[in-house]
Amino acid sequence: MNLAVLLLCMVAVASAIGTLLQQNQPYQDYLLRFGPFWFEVFERLGLYDVYAAPWFLCIMAFLVLSTSVCIYRQAPGMLREMRSWSDRVQSRSLRNMKHSAEWTSSGSDTALNDSAQVLQAGGYQVRHKPLKGADLLTAKRGMTNRIGYILTHLGIVVACVGGALDSNIQLKWREWMGNMSVETRNIPANQVADDSWLDIDNNAFRGNVNLPEGQRADLVFLSVRDGYVVQKLPFEIELKDFRIEHYKTGQPKSFESDLVIRDEQLEEPLEQTIAVNHPLSYRGHTIYQASFQDGGSKLSLEAIPLLDNASDRQTIETAVFEQEALTLSGQRYQLEIDDFRLFNIHAVPTDNGDEEFKNFGPNFTYKLRDSAGVAKEFETYMAPVLVDGRWYISSGVRSSVSESFRYLRIPVDEQRSSDRFWRFVEALRDTDRVKAIITDNVASSGQQPALSQPLSQAMQLLVARFAEGGYEGIVADLEERVPEARRQAVFQAYLEVLRSALGLVYVDVLGREATTEDWVFFDDAVEAISALPHYGSPVLFRLTGFEHKQASGLQITKSPGKFWVYLGSAMLTLGVFMLFYISRRRLWLWLEPSDRGVRVIFAGQSHRKTGDFGREFALLESELSSALPHNDGTESTPNAESKQHH
Repeated sequence: MNLAVLLLCMVAVASAIGTLLQQNQPYQDYLLRFGPFWFEVFERLGLYDVYAAPWFLCIMAFLVLSTSVCIYRQAPGMLREMRSWSDRVQSRSLRNMKHSAEWTSSGSDTALNDSAQVLQAGGYQVRHKPLKGADLLTAKRGMTNRIGYILTHLGIVVACVGGALDSNIQLKWREWMGNMSVETRNIPANQVADDSWLDIDNNAFRGNVNLPEGQRADLVFLSVRDGYVVQKLPFEIELKDFRIEHYKTGQPKSFESDLVIRDEQLEEPLEQTIAVNHPLSYRGHTIYQASFQDGGSKLSLEAIPLLDNASDRQTIETAVFEQEALTLSGQRYQLEIDDFRLFNIHAVPTDNGDEEFKNFGPNFTYKLRDSAGVAKEFETYMAPVLVDGRWYISSGVRSSVSESFRYLRIPVDEQRSSDRFWRFVEALRDTDRVKAIITDNVASSGQQPALSQPLSQAMQLLVARFAEGGYEGIVADLEERVPEARRQAVFQAYLEVLRSALGLVYVDVLGREATTEDWVFFDDAVEAISALPHYGSPVLFRLTGFEHKQASGLQITKSPGKFWVYLGSAMLTLGVFMLFYISRRRLWLWLEPSDRGVRVIFAGQSHRKTGDFGREFALLESELSSALPHNDGTESTPNAESKQHH
């Protein structure tokens, strides 16, 4: 028994770990969360799949064995005790019980029946046993308490066996025997090796599949450590339609899928709608609505050069999950579209210091991989985003998933258009135009001829350095030509000259006198242009159009042990209640003729030491005294403990 309690505590601790630590996630997620050292420690302990870890299976096996042995040894005796009337007692043993009373009654012809009725009215089963020179009434109640003990232990065994039926022990066994390998590559299912497929007759599994609208699938993917295996289904699932409802903020409210089951055993396809907590069950399989994602939306992109002429743009028609080979700035790249999101909900601070959730509109994420295989991840919004009271086109970049996105923010004008910005960029890169603008303005400023030409050349050089490398390009030039002691002063002078030169080009792009709002735009544009060379990509991909296509995330399970787990849980719950709330109680009433009448000995016992039984015993004693009245001048003599309840 002590071993079973210890094992149950260990199972509880393991279950707590399995609940707090999300199970069967990609190993990359665990590595980013815990770091290399603890990732390795937790992996060796099997904490990423606790319920399939060898040590957990051993605990469960010992628990089942220990509990089964306990049932085997204790249940027969308990059943015998339930049937037993415990009528092999003597008057002396009754007097020595904690709850007992004795008196002499005048007796009557109906005393025995009256006493039996009193005990029966108290909910007791009563049996009469004639003895030599006496009569014995034995009574019992709450014997089903022993059933509670058996149910509790049997429920543990049944639930554990049901859990074993639903576990992936068969999967582990095949892997240990070398009959199965885990696929770790992100490849189509038809390219997965045969030894990474599971047959239709697999007893139990829990897998997932993302099904785009209008497509079918007859398989699911089972996560195994850092990879997966493919489970074949005996039928085919088609996603006819997927619907999602949103709150006003754009957050998902509910989503559901219209499914079609196609099977040779069906005369016609089975159609049913599933939603969260409303699954579909068919042929021992349960299909749950688990999630949703993009199903291969078609995207129209415009590639805007950041380092060359911004007007030399490419138009690309692609789709989510597709890859495109591109030549950008003379270099080979591969564009990998990862995702498209129609709604993007973010918390935005309000004027009173609180936060509110707003929808930032569609965005898409992609990777741009160079010829060496090195990739950077990008996230670009289609519509301008409001940041600190001003509107920008935002595009984030990061080198790995462990980093946060660093955003390039391109300002837009009053019409939410970025055309003015790109015209400004093109003007700065047009050296002939910059030269003409600066030369004309310097000449008209009244500068002396000896100063105007060097000033004009300096301004042109600064604009060229800035357009090519941003502020860092100017700093790099200073480090080569200016002593360190003078760099800060020279840099400040350069900034003033540069800002003046950029302002001249900007006004020329405007074609009119600049307003206060125009100069705010100018400041944002200068910061964005300075960041362009360090964006991490030779182009900015802008989303110009899309055809949204969604996919439903389905979780499909086959759980032959579910019934037994529920049954075992019900047995365990019922057994615990019976153990706690049903008390085993026995009563004895000894009637023996004597010189003064009938000597009465009333005794009882309960397996629990509670005051309830003492009060009940005293009440029954009082009622029996009425059925078996005392002789004149005599009264019952309870033992010491029974006196406390009189």
